[in-house]
Amino acid sequence: WEEQLKAYCTGQELLRRQRYSFPKEWLDYITIEAEWNSFKQILQRKYDNIQTELVSLQTKITTEGNLLDEKLEEFYKDWNKDKPLAGANSCKGAIETLKIFEGRLRRLKEEVG
Repeated sequence: WEEQLKAYCTGQELLRRQRYSFPKEWLDYITIEAEWNSFKQILQRKYDNIQTELVSLQTKITTEGNLLDEKLEEFYKDWNKDKPLAGANSCKGAIETLKIFEGRLRRLKEEVG
């Protein structure tokens, strides 16, 4: 866009030197440049806002990821410690243990979304 603005300015100056009579609806280069600068300022503010939010979002995602890792690690430790092995528990106790772990895993999945 910058190159097009420069070309517009150069063309307008050339026409002025040639004493060209511009139509009433002609947009002067100064007007267009002012609008362009306003547009760039708006974009810069939005970009700055996005950058500010990006840092906080990255921090939040990292924190949530670490929390989930901790919960999964705890789940696997508990599973390895309490999983029903053949002959160690009664059938009823093994099913009860499986239901407990299934419920915990379901809650973890719901937290993740």
